[in-house]
Amino acid sequence: MIIDAHTHVFPPELIAQRDELVRSEPAFREVYPDPSAALATADDVLRMVETSEIDAAVICNFAWSDVDRVRATNDYVLDAARRSDGRLIPFGMVQAAAGEEHVRGEMARLAQGGARGVGELRPEQQGYSLTSGRAAALLAWGSNAYDLPLLFHVSEPVGHRYPGKPGLAMSEFAQFLNHHAEPEVIGAHWGGGLPLYATMPEVQLDLDRVFVDTAATQLLYDDVIFATVAERIGYEMILFGSDYPLRDPSHEIAHIRSLNLGAEWEEAILGGNAQRLFRL
Repeated sequence: MIIDAHTHVFPPELIAQRDELVRSEPAFREVYPDPSAALATADDVLRMVETSEIDAAVICNFAWSDVDRVRATNDYVLDAARRSDGRLIPFGMVQAAAGEEHVRGEMARLAQGGARGVGELRPEQQGYSLTSGRAAALLAWGSNAYDLPLLFHVSEPVGHRYPGKPGLAMSEFAQFLNHHAEPEVIGAHWGGGLPLYATMPEVQLDLDRVFVDTAATQLLYDDVIFATVAERIGYEMILFGSDYPLRDPSHEIAHIRSLNLGAEWEEAILGGNAQRLFRL
């Protein structure tokens, strides 16, 4: 089975409001300032799955600051997944800056609706911190209580600037992991390189529950990243993610196969690890 663990979708009615979203939503303005940047609907992802060798794809809600958009898009993602015959795996969203009542209520609603995770979270643009206030504890509680892994956009601290890079500093991600041992966590884009820094004696991290995904790998890292990260946390903690529609999943799959990782680890990365994490 092949599972794309990282794609993005928007309801058609929000795509039609693109200019307004750039003005009013900090995360959208950060990620999609270019009007030509592709946006996809759940139907687009479903067609991609149906016409490729992919068996299922995670569809992520977006890091909205407005709680009404969070709820409405959660409804859209959950409904699309219910109608997909298992081919779409829903990841919802919460706005941790909105406080305890919202986080507790929306986490419960997501779990009851069949969500398999929460994300892609972008604390910086959503207006909260993982190192101060109650947001981190609320997210950790909800993840643990409802068995919903948290997918964070994590920014590598070096390298080139690109649209969407800011979202969660790697140091803040590490501090969250240090203080909240319960939730299963996915660090998007190789966790911003965190597994590499965790080889430092000063960085004491238990990475046994920290997955990373390969979203946008070829834009960020050389191919050696696969073996280097696997040496630190194991191939069993790496999830294939395309970042569709930014990247073509078929091209990303072909590239992973070209690395000759071995049949066992290739199968695990392309789908087996996601099956295990999402309890499929």
